Amino acid sequence: MSSSAPRPALGLDERLGYVQCRFCATILLVSVPCSGLLKMVAVQCGCCAGVLSVSVASPPPPPPPQPLLPK
Repeated sequence: MSSSAPRPALGLDERLGYVQCRFCATILLVSVPCSGLLKMVAVQCGCCAGVLSVSVASPPPPPPPQPLLPK
C-alpha cells in the first residue's frame, strides 16, 4: 500500500492505504486491521471487479535523526 497509518476506529487499530487497480487504474482506499496475521490480502475493485493481492507488511522504520553539526 502506498500510504498507511494506524488509527483507532471502534477500538480497533487499522492500517489505511491507497492502491491503484492494475486492471482499470481506479484508486482504491484499503483498510486492514493491524491485528491481522496476514501479510497479503485480496482486494476486489468495485469498478471492474478485478482482484488484487496487496501487501500489508509494516512500513520500514523512519531514519534516525541527523546529529546537529557545530557552526
